[in-house]
Amino acid sequence: MLTMLSYFPRAPSFLGKAGKRLGSVSLRDGSRKIGPGQTRARYIFALEAGEETLFQVDETTMFRKLMSIHRREFYWFWSNFLLTTYAFMDDSFDLEELESRFREGLRCLIGSLSPELYVVRARTPKDFPKAIQKFVR
Repeated sequence: MLTMLSYFPRAPSFLGKAGKRLGSVSLRDGSRKIGPGQTRARYIFALEAGEETLFQVDETTMFRKLMSIHRREFYWFWSNFLLTTYAFMDDSFDLEELESRFREGLRCLIGSLSPELYVVRARTPKDFPKAIQKFVR
């Protein structure tokens, strides 16, 4: 949340500093940090409730699933009356541009990992790691 808020045109500087600190993770031994652009992914898994299965999907389906998750998880952000009013009144801040940049980044991520796009279904959250481990083996 702090990382997203730090992009506001008139955001206080402490938000930007906090967002940058959260953008990297210390490893256990403390020897180095992993930050943006330094991680490698091999798969994208969308998690769903249901009978335990794992199946491959195409780029369009994965994009729709991830956008659905994004809308559900960040509903408070995109439907916030104060933010939409601020975007309407201030020409330098545009919520639609922010979402289009997110969509573009998501499409690039999905395209770079295609065809390794999977939907994992399990009955409970505790069962997701087991289902994924079966696939990885």
